[in-house]
Amino acid sequence: KQWYQRRVRGKALIKEYTVEIEKLKKELQLNREQCGVYLDTEKYNEMETRIKSQNEIIKDKEDALAALIEARNKISGLFSDSIKQIDGLHQKIDRKEEVEVQNKTLINNFIQSTKNQYAMFGEFVSQRRAQLDQCSSAIAQMMEKERERHNVNRDRSVTSLSHLMETVVKGLDTAVTQR
Repeated sequence: KQWYQRRVRGKALIKEYTVEIEKLKKELQLNREQCGVYLDTEKYNEMETRIKSQNEIIKDKEDALAALIEARNKISGLFSDSIKQIDGLHQKIDRKEEVEVQNKTLINNFIQSTKNQYAMFGEFVSQRRAQLDQCSSAIAQMMEKERERHNVNRDRSVTSLSHLMETVVKGLDTAVTQR
């Protein structure tokens, strides 16, 4: 059995070598005759199939490349729009910061103005209080003088009335005694 298998294998190898030798002889013959390259029909068809396949792959890759370029252009456009929007946002933020600085300045000025007005109002109230105190003192002094004058006048009036009554009583006593 082994012997038979070796023999079959040997015959198959000899047959393959014979076919290969024939191909090589044909190529050599054509090369000598035509100054061209001889290709076996099978090999030629194989190369044609490979070329078609590679052309299809190249076409697919070119289409994919075109799609990638288009996508890149879209993304570039979106990126450009995004940059414009971001620039716009930065400008708005800068403007907001400027307004905040202006608002802080206005608020500080308002606070300072309010403090100044409060201080002036405090001075005004202090001055008016001092004037009221002076007026109160003057009125108190005038009332004290008026009270003293009134007391003096009352004392004089009482003294005068007492004196008048004594005179009237004496005059009446004299009139009663004379009658």
